[in-house]
Amino acid sequence: RYVRQLRQEGAPLCMPKLLPMEADAFRTKGLYDLHLLLEGMPIGSITRNDVVIENCDGTLIRGANSTGKTCTIRSIGAAILFAQAGLPVCAESAEISLRDMLFCQFSSAEKDFDASDAAGRFEGEVKEVAAIMDRITPWSLVLFNETFQTTSYAEGARGMQHILEALSRAGSRYIFVTHMPIFDRMTSPRVLKLSFGQDYRITRL
Repeated sequence: RYVRQLRQEGAPLCMPKLLPMEADAFRTKGLYDLHLLLEGMPIGSITRNDVVIENCDGTLIRGANSTGKTCTIRSIGAAILFAQAGLPVCAESAEISLRDMLFCQFSSAEKDFDASDAAGRFEGEVKEVAAIMDRITPWSLVLFNETFQTTSYAEGARGMQHILEALSRAGSRYIFVTHMPIFDRMTSPRVLKLSFGQDYRITRL
């Protein structure tokens, strides 16, 4: 049913080449967000990006609002899940390493909330991240989307830096979408830094 609907929309699909965990790579050409298609956006209006993440401990993604950051991290997660389920993925081509586990923390800033309850939302996010940290394994992948955005940018950046470094030491990988000034804090050459422009395209920093 999934394949049939995408074919009716004229959307590209491919069977991914599965790589071992140790290859530690995610390479796609023309990756796009299935969610946008299911919301009714025509395939011709959906931006497709070539996403290559390999040989790094983690990936930081930044950009202005509405430039495609969340769509991209969502499409990466969907591609990994679909690939490991033996399904085609929403891309023109794909080579994807298997992952031991996949975790997501999408900030409540993406949901409806009471602006007066920033402290409560921050506490909730801390608990969610702590639960993930208790379960991480080597070769697992954690997707963070705007985590800790409700706190002070400086405080949030310090906290996230420690969390991301702990993930790296454990052998896990992460992708973190953020507005926080964490790019200058993460100086390891093993951290990939990507930026989105107003044209919804990815630039490697």
